[in-house]
Amino acid sequence: MPLAIAMGASLFYDIGIGTGFYSRQMLSSVPGLRGVGYDISPHSIAFAQAPHLGLGPRPRDARFAGRMIVAMPVDTPAPCVISVEVLEHLEDPLTFLKALAGMLSAGGVGFITAALTAPNADHIYLYSDVSEVISQLDEAGLRT
Repeated sequence: MPLAIAMGASLFYDIGIGTGFYSRQMLSSVPGLRGVGYDISPHSIAFAQAPHLGLGPRPRDARFAGRMIVAMPVDTPAPCVISVEVLEHLEDPLTFLKALAGMLSAGGVGFITAALTAPNADHIYLYSDVSEVISQLDEAGLRT
């Protein structure tokens, strides 16, 4: 992922890690980068840290934690925060986005996505337009 390379990041957070795909991409792209993945699903954490998923010689550079970042924020902000298609699974995505803003160091970059017009059974908050996501990002202080 070019965003971590361009920033010279040494640490990233991946919130809602799911399969661990984005953490693997980050670790395989940036030598010396360390990552912490968060998910409330024990299954997702177990899957993301499974040895067959290709972290190769770098598994020590990735840690995984079952934690709700809204209730238990991180101690050290990072220059890079990733959260892919988590917002639509939350009752209050704005509170979550504000927590993400607190995890991001000043001048840092976030890679945050949301599913639009996707009324799946596990999607609690339905975004019908990208302007809704942008509005919440602005209100959370994540856009400049």
